[in-house]
Amino acid sequence: MNILVIGEKLFTDYALQALDDTAHMVDVYYWDGTFGPELFMDSGINDYDCIVVMFNDDKLSADITSMIEKIVTNENCIVFNYILWHKAMLPAMRADLVMSNPLACSYDGLIMGLSHAEVGILADRLKGNYANLAVSSQDIYYNYKTLEYCIDKYGEKIKNLKHIIIDMYDYEYFNFDTSLAKNIYRYFLWGGYNLDGHNMTRNKIYTNSLEEVRNYLLYSKYKGLDISKLGMWKKLFPDTYYMNGYSDYRCARGIEQRIDMITDSLVEEYKVTSSTVLNEYPETISENVSIMNDMLSLIYRKWPHIKVDIVLLPVYKGILDKRKRYYTKWEEQFMGVIEQLGNIYPFRFTSYLEDAMTADKKYYYDKDHLNYLGAYVFTQKLKEMIGE
Repeated sequence: MNILVIGEKLFTDYALQALDDTAHMVDVYYWDGTFGPELFMDSGINDYDCIVVMFNDDKLSADITSMIEKIVTNENCIVFNYILWHKAMLPAMRADLVMSNPLACSYDGLIMGLSHAEVGILADRLKGNYANLAVSSQDIYYNYKTLEYCIDKYGEKIKNLKHIIIDMYDYEYFNFDTSLAKNIYRYFLWGGYNLDGHNMTRNKIYTNSLEEVRNYLLYSKYKGLDISKLGMWKKLFPDTYYMNGYSDYRCARGIEQRIDMITDSLVEEYKVTSSTVLNEYPETISENVSIMNDMLSLIYRKWPHIKVDIVLLPVYKGILDKRKRYYTKWEEQFMGVIEQLGNIYPFRFTSYLEDAMTADKKYYYDKDHLNYLGAYVFTQKLKEMIGE
């Protein structure tokens, strides 16, 4: 089979390593931003059986693919927009995406939690090899299910685990059930554990079943693709993300989108509106306390000598001051549970809500999250604490 590969040099070189070219003749055109339709017209483009477009920019890749499809007159020629197909072939759940990293044979540590840890802890900056399994809106139940899933499916990779960091979000975390919240669909779309609906049948906002949601996820995964090309894709790229420079395309916000800083207007306009802060759900609290106990029990049974750090990541002081009166009771409730669990399990609890970095807004992306600079500084703090 004759294959033409077109793209930026760096991305193309990475992607070419995933191409099974043992039985194919491959020509490569490196895009330098200058050539256009005239080159394709003069290049014998209709002599190729397959053309693979490899650009790291979604729009550019889509535009070039569309242009080539209009130019090619060979009906038997198949054109692939590589990045679109690549993303579609990646696992839907972040746990699979991270744990399947072919460049990591084993892990020393895990990071559990939700968006605070997802963007606020840089796994590659910690000493040892850490897998960040945090997902936006991931509650205590889904942390537990994710951990169980990884033990069952990726046991060999984590059999010698030495450390687990658990991001506990905020003082009202025990009052939070994702399956009952408006973000449940987004949680699944963001890569959350989607094999269990938990309390979805009691969700008052949505009536769809877990099966319907999973079908939608599958539809979204392949949206825009010509599925008749799937067989050809799998032959060309049998392991689509085994390449040097393994890239997690589904990670939370790229660095370039995480350098923003919280504005004074955002702080001034901030109001406490979260239902998990303004309302108390005793059944949810009771269930989450029990689940947290089960998760810690599982951890210490599986790894008797493991170190566990339960943390609250820093929040900008301007936000902390405005919300303080709403959080007094939640802090008391939260600390009571932590003390209760601490009498059973030897974890270390650390709150960074009074850390010096809360006073400097240059570390914060918005009211809840660290930006990249903040994540770097905070990860260094974690690294120093872990090393003690």
